[in-house]
Amino acid sequence: MTNNEIINSNMDDFCRYMLPFGSSDIWHCVDTALNVDLSMSELKDIITEYCESCDINPFDDSKHTLDINYILWDYILQQARYEIEKLTGIDIESDLSVYVSGNYMCTSFDWKSEDPEEIELGLRDANVTMDDLCVYTNFLLSQMDILIEAVAA
Repeated sequence: MTNNEIINSNMDDFCRYMLPFGSSDIWHCVDTALNVDLSMSELKDIITEYCESCDINPFDDSKHTLDINYILWDYILQQARYEIEKLTGIDIESDLSVYVSGNYMCTSFDWKSEDPEEIELGLRDANVTMDDLCVYTNFLLSQMDILIEAVAA
């Protein structure tokens, strides 16, 4: 093994230690954050606050269970949940079954088949337009294939 190969191998090991999340997980997390207009400083704060609230050290090599995508998607869900409940009286987690299905870079929202229609009807009854909704709620609705035009009608 050449000196460069040894250095590259050790560099990979060191990077995995310093950055326990895979680069694809990070890419997807950054992509999602940018889709909801979050700066990287805000993203760092969201992840840091989550870790502190759960007493998690993200660099603890014995616990590679931190899912940064789940943390961000849950943050988005909670912001959308609060707004939808404020506007419609519907708690999308308690009254319906919208939740985050954490799976690292494949993290997504999940729900019962009737939930999108209930949310759409609630927003229509409240005469809400898409312009009235924050970026987090718009992101959730787009993931649930709730047509923007249908809600705004």
